[in-house]
Amino acid sequence: MSFPSSQGPSRPIPFQNVSGETIPAYGAMAVTGVVHDGGVAFLACDKPNTTFRREYAVNGVHDVAPGRRGSCCRAGDVRVLCEDAGDAEPGQGWGPKPGQWTLARGFPGYTVLGTAQLDGAHDIVRAACEPLTQALVKTTQEVAAQATTTDYRVYAGTLGSEVDAGFSAVPAARNRAGAALAADEWAWLAWTNDGWELRTAHNRLYPVTLSGNVADGGTLAVTLPDGRGVTATNWSGATLTAGRALAWQSFADGAWYLMGTRSGEAGGGSVWHGTAVDAIAPGASATVALPDASQVEATNWSDDVPIAAGDKVLLWQDAHDANYYCLRAGYLRWYHALINMEGGLLPTDAAATIDNATCLSDGSNPAITSADNLYELHADDNDECLIVESPGYGTGYVLVQVDQRHRPARWFRASMGVTLSAETASAAAATTAALDGGSHPGSITVKNLYGLAAANLSPVLVVEDRSSDPFAPEYILVQVPHAVREVLTSVDWNSPELKKTPRDIVAIDGGSPKTPETVFTATECDP
Repeated sequence: MSFPSSQGPSRPIPFQNVSGETIPAYGAMAVTGVVHDGGVAFLACDKPNTTFRREYAVNGVHDVAPGRRGSCCRAGDVRVLCEDAGDAEPGQGWGPKPGQWTLARGFPGYTVLGTAQLDGAHDIVRAACEPLTQALVKTTQEVAAQATTTDYRVYAGTLGSEVDAGFSAVPAARNRAGAALAADEWAWLAWTNDGWELRTAHNRLYPVTLSGNVADGGTLAVTLPDGRGVTATNWSGATLTAGRALAWQSFADGAWYLMGTRSGEAGGGSVWHGTAVDAIAPGASATVALPDASQVEATNWSDDVPIAAGDKVLLWQDAHDANYYCLRAGYLRWYHALINMEGGLLPTDAAATIDNATCLSDGSNPAITSADNLYELHADDNDECLIVESPGYGTGYVLVQVDQRHRPARWFRASMGVTLSAETASAAAATTAALDGGSHPGSITVKNLYGLAAANLSPVLVVEDRSSDPFAPEYILVQVPHAVREVLTSVDWNSPELKKTPRDIVAIDGGSPKTPETVFTATECDP
């Protein structure tokens, strides 16, 4: 049969068998060095063993006895023995395995191009052979940043089921990362320029706790779960507040960065979207379903945002402890609740005590007991209210509206901004204090429903009017504290009536006085 060619046929190279065994035709060999004879250099080839090597070769079409010489191929398209050619498929990775002349599935070194059964005694594949330049490894001890080590083992096998490949002697490799590699941590062994180096096999994401706020682009010292301290840069695009966050080390520059646990921000060595099977309180653990329907136990890494059964979550596996963590995805949730404060809520209160919170969208009804009163709202006990989640701030919830349709009107002291006549329908004023001790609106427009008159800057009394809109009050001028209004008038004392009616009344303050029906009696005044 014919085979596709990736690099063309390889050029035969002379070698000498230094293994002490007969090397079978098409056998995979380890290149251990060079031997010289009469000025001619021969590759020294041995049976693959527990020493991990970068160079391997494939014997030619003849068996080669111990100490004898033959020809081999080191690169390009080759025919090579494998454990079971029937299992080999084009595109699979096979490679030399310690203690055998045949390739093994999942070991590095060769890519299968096709299979061929030459005779009943040999399983042979056509493969592309290249120098080995990388392998999957796992550390056996902690490896300090920039340190060189042999404390790792090579892993091989089918994807996702790798096991120790059996190489007990491995080359020294340098940890290029800017932080230590933990023991039992996955990494890549990679050939770079003139030696081997270890590269992290993931983006090294860790849950951390921020000791204070850090602005976008700012840096903060954090402690990783394994006890290491690093300085990380806020990469979130906004200020991160003190509390839980995520830190990761960039593969590109080895630097550490931060992002928050709010609004679905997360990540990790492995990240999935999933669905909460059970309700998960902040800091608690419960079951989460992955996209493939498998389930894991995950911890809610939020300080204050609960996850309800059925909520969509962002799930990741921590790079250090291999545990699973999650955050609720999606939008902020709104709740209807009741004020639970004997004596009511004042605008000066920092937070409102609430109960009976009911979610207005989807998910669970958490046991919310307080909400921040950022907008200085006023409410009576048992008033209905509206609150919204505020992850990362204060209590985690903010009071945004109170049903004020049943609350008493508020009264304010104010001063007039202009001279007001009795005929003026409305005028500018400025509140100076609230009689209930809370905040006051400041500059307002007062309605002059009662035909009052007042001089500019004179003190007045104002009350809320919520008859048109309970949530957007107007203001009514109800009192101008003049003790006496002086007027000029005349009275017909010769009239026969006992009570005299004043005529031609003129207010000294410039206003328009209302004419009373009777003001004087014959016994009250003497002409």
